[in-house]
Amino acid sequence: MAKKVKTAEQRAKEAARMRAWRAANPDKVKAIAAKWRSKKENAEKNRLQAAAWRAANPAEEKAAKARYYAKNKESINAANAKWYAENKDKARETNRLWLRNNPDKARARSAKWRAKNLERCRAMTLAWTKANQEQFKATIKAWKHANKERVRKTNAAWHAVNPEKALIKKYLRRMREAKSGGRIRKGDIAFLMEQQSGVCASLWCSESVRERRHVDHIMPLKLGGSNERDNLQILCPVCNLSKGSKHPADFLAEHGITEAMVREFRQC
Repeated sequence: MAKKVKTAEQRAKEAARMRAWRAANPDKVKAIAAKWRSKKENAEKNRLQAAAWRAANPAEEKAAKARYYAKNKESINAANAKWYAENKDKARETNRLWLRNNPDKARARSAKWRAKNLERCRAMTLAWTKANQEQFKATIKAWKHANKERVRKTNAAWHAVNPEKALIKKYLRRMREAKSGGRIRKGDIAFLMEQQSGVCASLWCSESVRERRHVDHIMPLKLGGSNERDNLQILCPVCNLSKGSKHPADFLAEHGITEAMVREFRQC
């Protein structure tokens, strides 16, 4: 006897009845599905069907995972925390392998997390830096050594945009090295530029220092000079490199300044 073929309308009604029954009997549906999957001959078939569905429906799979996580967030996090506590070494190795094999995804994920948790990220970074100062310094030093060209370009760009800050930074470093007194403050350079009318402080030089300039210690730090404003002057690069760490009286004498001026300077 030939099998009776169902019409499209009959198949639609049957499917609707099946959906209604599943909606009304979720526990029975789960039990039947679990029983079917437990059979050895159905395990591989179920795995292949699931893989095929996921490949064909990536958006639906992602949405289903999101719904499941939202519904079971606490239990999932607790299970993950328990597993991590019991398998720390395995988890770390798994993370290392994933980061190594997915650098672009790792950077994107890290950037997304930092943008979402900016304050927390800053606090964590600050706490780690304070607790691991030597390691932090070594890491920064190694990174700079491995990225010399990038560091050079970044510094050059910053110096071009912040010439006064760059000069202050340079002389603060020298101050730390010499451990001399006083401090160059913001506004000192602008004050000196105005006092000198934008011209090199050397008596024999009229070179403009508006574009290129050096901040010079009249009495060099090596000879006991301080970083106070009254011991500073703006020189053109040529004069400053010529002066170096010489005593100001000796530098004046080299350029034919009178003995009277030299004696007066020595008495200051």
